[in-house]
Amino acid sequence: MGKNTNTLTTADKIAIGAAAADFLASFTANPIANGTGTILTTGANLASDISHGASFGQAAGNAAMNLGMGLIGFIPGLGTATKAKKLKKIL
Repeated sequence: MGKNTNTLTTADKIAIGAAAADFLASFTANPIANGTGTILTTGANLASDISHGASFGQAAGNAAMNLGMGLIGFIPGLGTATKAKKLKKIL
């Protein structure tokens, strides 16, 4: 039998946790919670990208995009749409 490739790595678990946190944050109107969540999930995604073999430049670019999307999320009416696009990118 071959090696089981269906197991999740630590980096996979971090990425899933970050996506779940972003999803849950989309249901709160608290800007402090959203801002904190954005920073934490961006850090988690940065670590996950590097762990998956992305170059530091590519991982930093993804982090910058995530932070930018998080800032746009503070604009009333655009927050949910931005979170949806960010989650689609992560998944």
